[in-house]
Amino acid sequence: MVTNVDYDVVARLHQMVASSPPGSERAEIAEYGIGLALSPRRPAKAGPLMLHDVWRNAAHNYRRADRRRRALANRLTAFAPAGGVPATTGRTNQRDDPAAIVEAADLEARIRRIAQTIPHGLRCLDGLLDGETAGETAVAAGISPRTVHRTRDQLRAATRRLLLDE
Repeated sequence: MVTNVDYDVVARLHQMVASSPPGSERAEIAEYGIGLALSPRRPAKAGPLMLHDVWRNAAHNYRRADRRRRALANRLTAFAPAGGVPATTGRTNQRDDPAAIVEAADLEARIRRIAQTIPHGLRCLDGLLDGETAGETAVAAGISPRTVHRTRDQLRAATRRLLLDE
């Protein structure tokens, strides 16, 4: 059940989204916080406490997801040839072990094949690997940030299954 306190918190978070540049960390956290505030699993609290808790949880989740995204990007690019640039992504690289290069290229190719089966998957994967926020990817792809989040969640789940099957 949504209370008046929930509506006030959601309204304040929406104001933060509206007053922040699209794709900024503040806007992304506030947008994520709206979903948390409306969650039926969130315990009822007084307004200021709820806003503080929602913001803290949203910031923690956003930053954790960002660290995971960067770790995945590093994993995919860590084995590309030194001094070279992979043709598909334009990102730089860190190692030159031929076996690792082949393995990383194969992993990225398999993830890209999976991304092709998901609507907006390739654009969201490229944005994820290039370090774009969900808002930046949404603007570039002409879709909503929520769609970017859903697509990224689908990509993460598919990648997790792929890595667990190995």
